[in-house]
Amino acid sequence: MPAMVVALIVAAMAAACGSNQATGSPTAPPASPTGSALVGPATPTPTPWPEDVARAIIRLGAMHGELGKAIGELGGAVQREDVAEIRSVADELADFLERNLENARTLEAKTFPELGRPLVAALTKLRDGAVRIRDGIDKGDASAIEAGFTTITEGMRDYAAVQPQVADLVPEAIRQTGGLVR
Repeated sequence: MPAMVVALIVAAMAAACGSNQATGSPTAPPASPTGSALVGPATPTPTPWPEDVARAIIRLGAMHGELGKAIGELGGAVQREDVAEIRSVADELADFLERNLENARTLEAKTFPELGRPLVAALTKLRDGAVRIRDGIDKGDASAIEAGFTTITEGMRDYAAVQPQVADLVPEAIRQTGGLVR
């Protein structure tokens, strides 16, 4: 593999391991404080989210670690210059991302469209990059493979920008679902 492809994978892996620092975005719609002036306001509770939204947030939070592992596996296959393994990991990554796009689309369509839109865009780029790598290997097209790694790098950069907002929502989603996800 060319050194540039290895560098792209390393950059993608670094983005996957980005921090979970708060972004300053609100994590839930604010609730009105209640209570009397003598006792003080009660602790505000976020407005309940639709159950499918809360479950999608939990799944997206869990996806983060698995995505990091998959990117690491892809990077390892590139380092070993194992084309068959690169193809296999890219194929599995494309399927994994396709399944998780549905969760991001749930956020986009319902309670959190401002979070869902960039998340859908980032996961779509990642999936498309994995597909380009897989298909490029199948066709023996080095430029398609390189374009796939470039797309994954861009997708990881976009994902790293939005993932902390998802992470901020996970504790509330767990609270609202009682910690159960089917």
